[in-house]
Amino acid sequence: MSDDRSSPASSVNRSTDLGRRRFLAVSALAASVAVAVGASPGLAQGVVAATEVDPDFVELSRFLTARPELDARIVARAHQGLTQAHTGFAAQWAALDRAISGAKLADVDAFAASDLYGDPALRGTAMAIISAFYLGQVGQGDDATLVSFEKALMFQPTEGIIVIPTYALGGPNYWDDLVLPAE
Repeated sequence: MSDDRSSPASSVNRSTDLGRRRFLAVSALAASVAVAVGASPGLAQGVVAATEVDPDFVELSRFLTARPELDARIVARAHQGLTQAHTGFAAQWAALDRAISGAKLADVDAFAASDLYGDPALRGTAMAIISAFYLGQVGQGDDATLVSFEKALMFQPTEGIIVIPTYALGGPNYWDDLVLPAE
């Protein structure tokens, strides 16, 4: 009796088995992820609907970034991240909004030139909001919360000239191992 494993038909069966095994493994993994996400309502609660953000915060963000249009999802993520990172953030941004409205400032440059900018609390709140949109994150280091990478406003001046990297080019924290030349 001959060994069927060496025949061409058996190699087709083996490759089909391998394809089936891979399909089953990927299916099992996908099902596990789906069950884990469904079983963890905290993951779903991490997403904030854009309609839940106070329209005054949206307008303040537009004023501070000098952008008449901001992506509603990014505004929602910035608001959520800032609220989680800064105790009392709702009162802080509301105070900033009232101060800017009361001073009848035309734009963010007028705010930077005004006496309001001299108030550390107002300036700190303004810089936190601006940073969230320009840097695409709230906070720094291990405590940072991602707002947006690809749509961070810091990339807009070079849009069309430099491709926005979609990953850390040297891997996570690659700059930690860089040796600076001695002076």
